[in-house]
Amino acid sequence: MQSCSFSFRSGKWSGNSGPPPCNWRASRPHWFRPGRHSTAARRNADEVNELYRQGLATALELADATQQLFEAEVAEVTARYRMAQAYLAVREARGISPAGE
Repeated sequence: MQSCSFSFRSGKWSGNSGPPPCNWRASRPHWFRPGRHSTAARRNADEVNELYRQGLATALELADATQQLFEAEVAEVTARYRMAQAYLAVREARGISPAGE
């Protein structure tokens, strides 16, 4: 199967008048990993929490790390939701039922 070339921003397929058969996983950009930032933020929050317990970090630094973790988790969930929406939109455009029936 070939990789897809669909722009969600413009809503158009490049090079074709319609959607080609394709491998959806191969179509995602190589850098797209929604959990990457939340993993780093979680590691940072854990480290700052440990430093706070040892008296080496301030409460403000702990609060900042916790806020960054929250924002990264919200961004991850939002990215996964938008990806699912886009996938369903493509299925609808191809005439396939969202339930796969």
